Amino acid sequence: MRTGLCRICRRPGRSYRRPSFPLPEGTVCRLSSSFSTTTIPVIDLSPFVDPHASESSKKQCAEAVHHAAVNVGFLYVKNHGVDPSITDGARAHARAFFSLPQVVKEEISILNQSQAPSNKEGTTPPLSCRGYQKVGENVTKYSRDLHEAIDMYREGEDHGPGPLAGFGGHNPWLEEEKLPGFRHMFETVYVEAMSGLGNRLMRAFSLGFGLPENYFAPFYHRSFWCLRLIRYPPVSSQERESLSSGLGCGEHSDYGCLTLLNMDESTQALQARNTQGAWIFADPIPGTLLVNIGDMLSRW
Repeated sequence: MRTGLCRICRRPGRSYRRPSFPLPEGTVCRLSSSFSTTTIPVIDLSPFVDPHASESSKKQCAEAVHHAAVNVGFLYVKNHGVDPSITDGARAHARAFFSLPQVVKEEISILNQSQAPSNKEGTTPPLSCRGYQKVGENVTKYSRDLHEAIDMYREGEDHGPGPLAGFGGHNPWLEEEKLPGFRHMFETVYVEAMSGLGNRLMRAFSLGFGLPENYFAPFYHRSFWCLRLIRYPPVSSQERESLSSGLGCGEHSDYGCLTLLNMDESTQALQARNTQGAWIFADPIPGTLLVNIGDMLSRW
């Protein structure tokens, strides 16, 4: 099981998928990418956390972030400013949800949610994108994914004209007594913490490009975030065949700006593909979060 804010993603050519070989419960997917190195760098983000950090230390950090983004597309960040109680708490709450009886989880099924409110043009998305998906309901590149998940998005009645028109709506939640503290964690605590980290990273990217530190701020001040909680349960070979997939999440590239991955302790579960076609394991590193660069940031 992994949790992550914003499938706000990477450059074209990267993708996630889970290997078809047996994996223990609690593992995640695979990343496909286009870099030549066999390692993903770990970068100390403390200069963008410490308000008294020198300009030279921020510049050095920004250059490291920029190099990783351009040449790898993925990076681990440590000393990132998100309290461990939040990242640990998010994983604990996610485990609590996925441990519930199936019938309870399906109370907030994505298939049962009403469409988003009409936008000013009077149109709505054809299907709801918020709520719980059981194993096999999420489809990537025409194949059913072997995971269960909850999809949450920034809430609002109407995001106004533009690319977010029609994406208003509200996330479904279980009653508090069924899952104490869950809604508060993900509606408020976790989103605020990860949004803050996203802001710190964007400041680093700005400096890395040789731009003013807050150059990108006007473009994400109303960031449309997506939060996915994902569990990759063990599946039998028969189940894999019936779903026409051997992957927890099919190979793909994310569509947004940044993806921040809060991973559990499972190893040899998440991979990135380099330019030689080799799959590189992106194993969890204690005290870090994994960041990958999205298609939107690449366009910028």
